[in-house]
Amino acid sequence: MKNLFISFFFIFCTTISHSQVSIVSDGFPVFDLAINQSGDLLVFTKNNGIELWNLDKSVIQRSWKDLHRDKIISLDFSNSGDWIVTGGRDGISTICQINQIDSFFRLEGQEGIISAVQFSPNDRIVGTASSDGSIFIWDTSTGKEVSQIKVHKKHITAIEFLDNETFVSTDNLGNIILYDLKTQKVIKKLFNKKEWIRDLEINIQEKELLSCSNNGKIKVWDISKKKQVYLKSEKRKTMDWILSIDLNEDNYLAFGGMPSKITIDAPLETYTKRVPETVTKVLFLPNKTPFCLIYSTLERGIYLLKAEEMTVTVKR
Repeated sequence: MKNLFISFFFIFCTTISHSQVSIVSDGFPVFDLAINQSGDLLVFTKNNGIELWNLDKSVIQRSWKDLHRDKIISLDFSNSGDWIVTGGRDGISTICQINQIDSFFRLEGQEGIISAVQFSPNDRIVGTASSDGSIFIWDTSTGKEVSQIKVHKKHITAIEFLDNETFVSTDNLGNIILYDLKTQKVIKKLFNKKEWIRDLEINIQEKELLSCSNNGKIKVWDISKKKQVYLKSEKRKTMDWILSIDLNEDNYLAFGGMPSKITIDAPLETYTKRVPETVTKVLFLPNKTPFCLIYSTLERGIYLLKAEEMTVTVKR
């Protein structure tokens, strides 16, 4: 398997092959993965550790084993690409320095599963969100707690920073909350009745927030004025549960979930692909024309998917 993995990345870094490629298929569940902004590093969860792949050199750059006492559920790359934050079922988060395997902070104090983690745009703080409804803010330079925020009652499913002083979070009760770290107050609370919201994505260019849920809908919220956020549009997509969404630099929207399917919504056409099982994460690789993405499934691993492997429907 190791040789297969290295062979894949050799092909990928020189000329992408003409068939869908399984990157990792060791039978362990991949709960989360992330790609750095330059697109040369891929990190993914592997039981209670994480694995970092250098895509340019086609080698494992680093492995962290036994970071947690239980499985790792969430992770994120810092915007600088120097740090990775993880969240686990054990209620612990860690911040790992990529170039020094023994240099990391262990962030303790929350209860429940750390279901979502996110660096701020300037990387000075990180937010860790839990299934108990709490969000902790940590100083990334010291690993010390900055604040505890309790604005959700139930399981938080996603957190995204709008800027260095504002984040948006959502839960399995349908609440979307914009929060001001400077004033320590809720800016806006949006409620989506009977929706388990699964993922959030920020469209910086259009000043929009996208949310997806277990009713198969993707909603677009106007966030140009934080105190006057409103629902701009919503559309039911062709799947029951949408578990993950992502935008690329051309505003192509990727989403996947149940049933086992990935869709790319582009300005002029729609791309679709049936896949082996439920999709847990979709991520565009940067600077690929028209696009190329990596996706994970709950049991079978991580896959590469290119535009030419998908069915295209021209919009009218």
